[in-house]
Amino acid sequence: MKKVILMATVLFTVWVSIIPCFAREVPFTQVDRDRLIRLETKVEEGQKRLEDGLKYTNQRMDDTNTNKRIDDLRGGISDLKNFNYVILAAIVSLVGFVLWDRRTALAPAV
Repeated sequence: MKKVILMATVLFTVWVSIIPCFAREVPFTQVDRDRLIRLETKVEEGQKRLEDGLKYTNQRMDDTNTNKRIDDLRGGISDLKNFNYVILAAIVSLVGFVLWDRRTALAPAV
């Protein structure tokens, strides 16, 4: 058993000492440098587009702060409420007419 443990220890030590021999330093090439430059330009373009979008958003927010569009929407909602009231009145009057007509139609029969 001692021989097996000793052999395993020796093999592990040899294995651990051999692994760093395969490691090598990867040089920073011109292709890598070009890729980084392209990446930086894309990031700068994205930041510029983001800033332009924020300016546009802020301009839109300033437009809504004038309350012009909100007042227009309120007017439209008010018109829809009035239309609903007209429809409700028409339904109630129709039900009233049906009941009146039924009563007058049944009066001669009774």
